[in-house]
Amino acid sequence: MLIELHYLPNIDYFLQLLKADEIILEAQESFQKQTYRNRALILGANKVETLTVPVIHAMNAHEIITQTKIDYSNRWAAIHLQTIRSAYGRSPFFEYYFPLFEQVYAKNIPQLFALNYELLSLCLYIMGIQKTINKSEQYLPQIVNVNDDCRNKIHPKKTFHNADSIASISYIQTFGKEFVKNLSILDLIFNEGKNSKQILQKNIVQ
Repeated sequence: MLIELHYLPNIDYFLQLLKADEIILEAQESFQKQTYRNRALILGANKVETLTVPVIHAMNAHEIITQTKIDYSNRWAAIHLQTIRSAYGRSPFFEYYFPLFEQVYAKNIPQLFALNYELLSLCLYIMGIQKTINKSEQYLPQIVNVNDDCRNKIHPKKTFHNADSIASISYIQTFGKEFVKNLSILDLIFNEGKNSKQILQKNIVQ
């Protein structure tokens, strides 16, 4: 499966990863605005919060995603951590896993792709999900098996890619009376911990 790399990916993304035998991350594309490449959704006390990683837009139109730099001129990382703490500080597994995320942000990783990759690896580790993950070596507009091309299928402006699976997933969230679907995987991890993998697996609809 070929897919782009997201920031703290949502449930839809992880459902797709679980269905794949091998994962190839698109490492040769250009950065695309208004996508999940640099944004994630979490559930706060009063509303769904958007976490956006600011990037330095390239002067070179051909700059590939692995070269896209994060803008550290503001305190975005501290803001993200505080927003996550406010949203999940009282969730059952927050104290176990939040320090691991803090360690990643403390590194001030320069490139967006590298940050996203480390966060993805951490989330997979926490949930006990083992997958073969490689990075693409060239950009291909189309691949032989189009069913394995999941690039841009999980997008803020599109309906859920794994809609049937997402519709069947439910767990106790920290805030709100009505369940909010398809948030960042953080929502599932902080509320369900090691059970996260089983919750995803049992709801996969092929």
